[in-house]
Order: sequence, then C-alpha cells, then structure tokens
Amino acid sequence: MVGNFPGTQDHIVVPLTSRTGSLAGGEFILTDWLAAGLNVESAVKRGIYTVHARLIIKSVGRLVATDAAQLEQSLRLWLQIT
Repeated sequence: MVGNFPGTQDHIVVPLTSRTGSLAGGEFILTDWLAAGLNVESAVKRGIYTVHARLIIKSVGRLVATDAAQLEQSLRLWLQIT
C-alpha cells in the first residue's frame, strides 16, 4: 500500500502478502481488500519504505477507513510512537 508525504514526490510503501496464516505483531489482514483494489485476501506486513512518485506505475485502489486506521496503529507500534 502506498501513501504520500505532503509537499514531496516521495511515497510511503508497506508490503502486502496473500499468505495470511502467520502474521507478526502489528501485521493484519485487510478487512476490505476488494475495496482496496486487490484480487485476493491480503495482509499488511511489517516494513516501511519510501519510493519516488515517478517509480510508481499504477495505483490499484485505496484502503477503507477502518484499514487505514489499523495501518496507522501498526505504524505507531512498529515505530514505538505513542
């Protein structure tokens, strides 16, 4: 999944997987993966990366509000932000 830094051309990327069987702390299965534009049930995995906008070929969808809130909680957990 991708989000952007306001005022820059950098985007935050977190990895997804269709292997949802064994997830670590803070990893979670998307509640509405179809609305996010995905073809199969998917989970957010630990990892935070940045990528320049010109390297993004296609955006397939957006997280629903509940999944976006869960992602924010997970990022806070991973980064130890209260």
